[in-house]
Amino acid sequence: MERPRGSGKWRLIVRDGVDEATGRPRRRSFTFHARGLDAARRRARELIVATDLAPAIAGVSVADVVTEYLSHLEARGGAPRTLAEHQRILSSTIAPAIGKVALEDLTPRHLDHLYRSLSQRGLSPASVRRYHALLSASLNQAVRWGWLMANPCLRATLPRERPRELSVPSPEDVSRVLQGCAEGVGSIAPHPLLGMLVRLAVVTGARRGELCALTWPDVDEERIRIGASVFTIKGELGIKEPKSGRSREVRISTSTSEDVEEWRAQRHKAALDAGVEVLEDGYVLSPELDGSAPWNPDTAGAAMRRLCDALGLDEMHLHSLRHFAATQLLAGGIPARDVADLLGHADPGLTLRVYAHATEEHQRAAAEVLEAALPRVTAR
Repeated sequence: MERPRGSGKWRLIVRDGVDEATGRPRRRSFTFHARGLDAARRRARELIVATDLAPAIAGVSVADVVTEYLSHLEARGGAPRTLAEHQRILSSTIAPAIGKVALEDLTPRHLDHLYRSLSQRGLSPASVRRYHALLSASLNQAVRWGWLMANPCLRATLPRERPRELSVPSPEDVSRVLQGCAEGVGSIAPHPLLGMLVRLAVVTGARRGELCALTWPDVDEERIRIGASVFTIKGELGIKEPKSGRSREVRISTSTSEDVEEWRAQRHKAALDAGVEVLEDGYVLSPELDGSAPWNPDTAGAAMRRLCDALGLDEMHLHSLRHFAATQLLAGGIPARDVADLLGHADPGLTLRVYAHATEEHQRAAAEVLEAALPRVTAR
């Protein structure tokens, strides 16, 4: 697309859509000065962005690009559940709406119209932004492949996302849930398996899939190693890496260690009474007496939902326990870096952004300490 025209002079030729009268591709050219190929390429990109031109491979559509990107993502080890959700977004929304649009013809206006229509259909700003994230990532990859010179998503207009207040249970709410697991509530029978999951969620701050993936070798007297996560796609269970892509260890108290050992003893006794041999590397939270299969995270979430509904805790769910752990730690003065490590956040800034409200009480206490340290000066 670039070729030298004398000393320091370059010409950029780009496609500019199709002539409606003749059906032939339109082309535009620009002549400019630049010293060296790298400088010329930078100047060419600036010209294309400034003039809203984006050369693309002929015949490639938006749906083609997203499909290719998903294949690329899968080859690089993308999370199966994420890939399944991306494929759903492509099939249900992107393909019908703008899938047939040629890559060279895609403009921010197409995207604005799509996002506006999604909002009108009742999708939340956060959901619309997830659709945008998939398109933007796909088109960014197209730029890297040389299919595009600029990503139209950079100039699209996204719906405003209002800050969402987290629903964080109180210690009293958590205590009621644990009691409900132990004793039952109304027509809901006691649920020891859910009770153990709730305890582990509170003391580790782990995600439900990570907890369901715990095996007995992951647990010792002082720590729990979180190195996998259970996921579900169309009812089928699978095991993948944690969301952060790396394993982590969470130290536990003596009391928690004793609770886990008591749970292990109970499971062994139940298996022995049933004549079942327990697997030494079985799952800690398993619906099977031998520990051969992990608990389905969706099933665990549904059990938690039924219990919380019975207790009148309408806003509480399993993920609330992760919020509870994080807010308690931050409010107690634990550094954000340590809380991020425990939660599996790669960026402590994310931890602070999500749980900023949890540090308010701690900040007020800090303000009082500083105020007390300020010398009092009285006017004479």
